[in-house]
Amino acid sequence: MFFKKKSLGQHFLRGKVLAEKIVKELAIEPGDVVVEIGPGEGILTDIILAQFPNGEISFFVIEKDGRLIAQLKQKSSAPWYHVYHEDVLAFLMGNCCPRGKKMKVIGNIPYYITSDIIFKLIEDRRYISHIVLTVQYEYAERLFAQPRTKAYGRLTVMVQTFCIVKKCFKISRLAFQPIPNVDSAVVRLTFREMTENRRAIAYRQAVYEQMVKYAFSQRRKTLANNLKPLLTTAERKQIFESFLGKYGFPEFVRAEELSAEQFVDLCVHIMQ
Repeated sequence: MFFKKKSLGQHFLRGKVLAEKIVKELAIEPGDVVVEIGPGEGILTDIILAQFPNGEISFFVIEKDGRLIAQLKQKSSAPWYHVYHEDVLAFLMGNCCPRGKKMKVIGNIPYYITSDIIFKLIEDRRYISHIVLTVQYEYAERLFAQPRTKAYGRLTVMVQTFCIVKKCFKISRLAFQPIPNVDSAVVRLTFREMTENRRAIAYRQAVYEQMVKYAFSQRRKTLANNLKPLLTTAERKQIFESFLGKYGFPEFVRAEELSAEQFVDLCVHIMQ
């Protein structure tokens, strides 16, 4: 009997119909490069292999648990199916993608490292077109949250800056073994086109991440007050007069009132 490792956050999906529904969200087509993160016992893997039995795609699976590698390799000996025994957080995604191609990524990922994996994929966005992930339901709510809501925060802004987020559907906790304490949701992240402003912050992404972090550091304080560690009084006055006037925000606006696109614009103001 295979015992799930609690340290790896293993909750394996059950049910072929549900697995097929998740794979459908990835919209795989012949010629695609597909990467599966944390396949576990391979329920999604089996669906993808069955849909493309003649090598119409390049398929890579990345599994950290060495006990599962032999089982995954036995699913197919095709030269276009590749199994890697690695930690996805250290995996070089570019190794899977031929020059000029972008991959589609799918995975039922451990809840405790969801943010780490998503930010890793955002860093590797030049190789990826879109991503379909099964995540904790409450976490999914934060990904697609709108300004002025409780779920809207730093994570929301960082993800929505680079991705269009779609909540596909909810999954009951009873669909997993062992049963987790929470329900899940399938989300689809599609990378946005790189506008001039997004290119500017991508070039200095550390600055942007720091600004967003400070902006939400104390939610009850105004945006201007939260950004004091980054800007002098004179800089804040100059930047905020221009920025707030452009969008019609009052001087006491809070971070949760700005959209991701407005955060991008603010950061560009700051970096000028």
